[in-house]
Amino acid sequence: GDRTFVEFHSPICRACRAMRGKFNKLAKKEAPGVLFLSVDVKAHKQLAKELGVIDVPAYMLYRGKDQRGKWVGSYRPDELQELLNR
Repeated sequence: GDRTFVEFHSPICRACRAMRGKFNKLAKKEAPGVLFLSVDVKAHKQLAKELGVIDVPAYMLYRGKDQRGKWVGSYRPDELQELLNR
């Protein structure tokens, strides 16, 4: 598949912990062809900086190498699905 959905989080972020389960559930139910990645911004500070991640939780959607969207904040499961379908 050509889509990659990336979650940026921090272990000390309460909203991130709440969103992790929703993200993981979406990853398990999504059809093949979508790569789900989870990035700890504390462990990967340089990557987060290069991608402009300032606040967490944050999400980025890529189709191939093109970034198709960037979102910050907490979302309901149906909203995450909507972001992925863009």
